[in-house]
Amino acid sequence: MSKRSVENDSLIIQDENGKKLLSMQERYEDGVMNIHLDGNVTMNVAHDFEDELMAATTVCSRIVIDFSGVDVLVSPGLKTLLAVQKRLDEYPDASLCLKGVRPSVMDIFEETGFSELFEIELSEKELSGLSGLSGIES
Repeated sequence: MSKRSVENDSLIIQDENGKKLLSMQERYEDGVMNIHLDGNVTMNVAHDFEDELMAATTVCSRIVIDFSGVDVLVSPGLKTLLAVQKRLDEYPDASLCLKGVRPSVMDIFEETGFSELFEIELSEKELSGLSGLSGIES
């Protein structure tokens, strides 16, 4: 069972012993909800991850999620991203952008075909780490 707390502009999800599992820092500016993730999107946090991202879709229709602090993304997390994208597709000019995706998470997007479903913004550093993957141009 996870515990949730809020510190400043971050939601902190912890295990029953108080160990941080995932933090989600949210910043809304210029009509865009920017969400920075730090930790891993595992089964222990999947429900909280879904709750927060779906709530973000009720506030705005442009969401940018920074995955630079994430090494693990399990299938319920992928399902959540798909549900968010589907909800945003209902609105004109809506968008979901994933940025800062580490190679371990990009591998998951590639293997599942989800890399074709989302706008994924990669830096030069991230591109160089992915040069061996199909469908990624550097």
